[in-house]
Amino acid sequence: MAPDAGFAIESCWQKTGIGGDASCPELQKHIHCRNCPTHAGAASLLLNRAPPAHYLEEWTRHVAQGKAASDRAPGAAEARAAGAAATLSVMIFRIAGEWLALPTHLLEEVAEMRPVHSLPHRRSGVVLGVANIHGGLLICVSLAVLLGLAPEAQQRERRMEAKRRMLVIGHEAGRFVFPADEVQGIQRYRPDSLRPAPATVVRAASSYTRHVLSWQDRNIGYLDADLLLDGLNRSVA
Repeated sequence: MAPDAGFAIESCWQKTGIGGDASCPELQKHIHCRNCPTHAGAASLLLNRAPPAHYLEEWTRHVAQGKAASDRAPGAAEARAAGAAATLSVMIFRIAGEWLALPTHLLEEVAEMRPVHSLPHRRSGVVLGVANIHGGLLICVSLAVLLGLAPEAQQRERRMEAKRRMLVIGHEAGRFVFPADEVQGIQRYRPDSLRPAPATVVRAASSYTRHVLSWQDRNIGYLDADLLLDGLNRSVA
């Protein structure tokens, strides 16, 4: 493609963000570059710019040539399937003293903390109340209660409060939001790196943990998404 000499974007996310060395100080606040206003502003500029001359013709020809060459390559379909299955991704977060992970396909959003409004006759247990997420009310639940995790003994410091986030999860089986004491972000892993959960992890997470994965010298409890949603739905019923 012919370059557009009159247009340039400073792609910091590829240098100091998720796609680079992750040294950007804003990552602690936004968790992922796609949540950052800088990234959103760059996307807006890119999408709203005027297309260069012969843009559609060049890209139509480029895509057609690339697809034809790819389809003719020996073992192309098998290579694509193997590459897609090579790694998977999880969102890593902390509840009380336990680091946990959920598959990213279950995650809808990482949001700032917001008020939780209690429900009549629901002042204890897994259900904390309801929270307003983009104008819609979602049931707010406590994974600490569901998983049987003991609260931290020390008084929460202000710097720890700043790390708290709300995670929105769910699909057709139900949508929920829950507070997490800390969110690390999205990490990729190979399926063959998962190990069976030891008995201590299973007890701590009330048997919702089926595997563990290693991250920064820690054992992360990988929560079973189907079991978790089933447990939450039963708690709400």
